[in-house]
Amino acid sequence: IDIEERINKVDKLYSQAVEMAKEIEYNKEEYADILSKYAIFSNTYAHYDKALDISLEALEILKKILGEEHPDTATTYNNIGFIYNIQGEYKKALKYHFKALNIREEKLGKEHLDTASSYNNIASVYDDIGEYSKGLEYYFKALDIYKKVLGAEHFKTAIIYNNIGSVYYTLGEYEEALKFLYKALDIREKVLDKEHPDTALSYNNIGAVYYNQGEYNKALEYYFKALEIQEKVLGKEYPNTATFYYNIGLIYNEQEEYDKALEYLLKALEIQEKVLGEEHPDTATTYNDIGWTYNEIGEYNKALEFHFKALDIRKKIFGEEHIETGKSYNHIGKAYKNLGEYDKALEYLSKALTIRERVLGIEHTQTKATKELIEEINGK
Repeated sequence: IDIEERINKVDKLYSQAVEMAKEIEYNKEEYADILSKYAIFSNTYAHYDKALDISLEALEILKKILGEEHPDTATTYNNIGFIYNIQGEYKKALKYHFKALNIREEKLGKEHLDTASSYNNIASVYDDIGEYSKGLEYYFKALDIYKKVLGAEHFKTAIIYNNIGSVYYTLGEYEEALKFLYKALDIREKVLDKEHPDTALSYNNIGAVYYNQGEYNKALEYYFKALEIQEKVLGKEYPNTATFYYNIGLIYNEQEEYDKALEYLLKALEIQEKVLGEEHPDTATTYNDIGWTYNEIGEYNKALEFHFKALDIRKKIFGEEHIETGKSYNHIGKAYKNLGEYDKALEYLSKALTIRERVLGIEHTQTKATKELIEEINGK
């Protein structure tokens, strides 16, 4: 059975359970729990609209039977915030995460682990919208709680060190990023094991820093360490295995070893199509980068084939106005420009520019890059 068929079978079972619960005398709290599990399942396989509808239904039930300020209600607020964040609805994501946080601070206390989880989730949204100082503020709040409650060398504390390192990585503060990422790695090697999937994740993230510093051989060393652990512990058909193949492919792209890049990107794609499905955001990202690679070697029609696959997924999952959809429009426009089809290039680049101006602002580097491409074509 392929992944899409498995997803549809489980989806049908959840739907039947929900319908049966409506027809019989049922415990509403248990029904809300079924809905929550159904939402988590839908979210895992990128059925975000369905996950959101189910979560909102569960929220209304919990508010009625447990009250607006119950910790379980807070958990559902948190889950809704998580879905909105994935969908790029950042203001709504923050609204629901702050509702969860307010309940948790009042009912559980400011030093409870669930409160720390809310701080972490709020930080993640701020990180996604580029408000990195606010992101760090909330990550450090979460870190203080984890260190106090669980200890400085707990695996959950390592998660926050990792997240803080990732923010510094995004800011281009690579030495600071490495400091926190190595702290996460040290804890994971000590507490979990040198061959644990989380340890592999730390190797991967450290590799990403070296990649951005242009130290490609060092990055490959860490990426291959991550891949070796991942394949040994969880096997080849696992999402993170695909991620590590993908990252290795990106380095070979930077080194202009395009045949090797395609080899690893296509390995990543094969796994993603099998375990995540053809309509998952990660699958779309890999389609996108395979398209980019074909563009670099002058196979523009093949590039367009993969970029349109990425675009179709992103429009379906995220909608027309999402930043990821904008990336696809931008890449399609560049491919048409390279083919000399300037009218089509302008059509797609203009769509990309509209999205980037709205989401990122007119001063963002990506917005400026798209505008420069348009001006270049208009100048021909």
